[in-house]
Amino acid sequence: MTRVIVLGPREFPYRAQMKAVLDRLHRRHRFTAVIETDEPGVARMAGDWARERGLEDLKLPPETKLYRGRAGAVNNERMLAEADMAIIYGDAGPDGLDLLVRARLKGAYVYTVDVVKDWGLVLDRNRRQIEEE
Repeated sequence: MTRVIVLGPREFPYRAQMKAVLDRLHRRHRFTAVIETDEPGVARMAGDWARERGLEDLKLPPETKLYRGRAGAVNNERMLAEADMAIIYGDAGPDGLDLLVRARLKGAYVYTVDVVKDWGLVLDRNRRQIEEE
């Protein structure tokens, strides 16, 4: 039984592929809850996925007014206190890198999703899909 953090970019057009990866990892790790920030993009889609499957959707949005520039890092600590595993999709920015490092230091299992490798997509420099293998 695993509580998993899901983090990724705010603009993420690959909903079906994201759900397929979550389904595959859920079969292997038996998620009991998804921990997410309730921000647009991957986080919110992961929460939708969890609720569709009857799993707990634990929303922990960053407290930007209280922590300002440190809100992402502080929130990563909050989420990691609740999690056994982290899934990071594509380029999750500095907060994603921070979460990756903190999760590995904690000893949590970290799964990073490389859009090109994991989904067989060929992308141009603008991250626009130009060919599907």
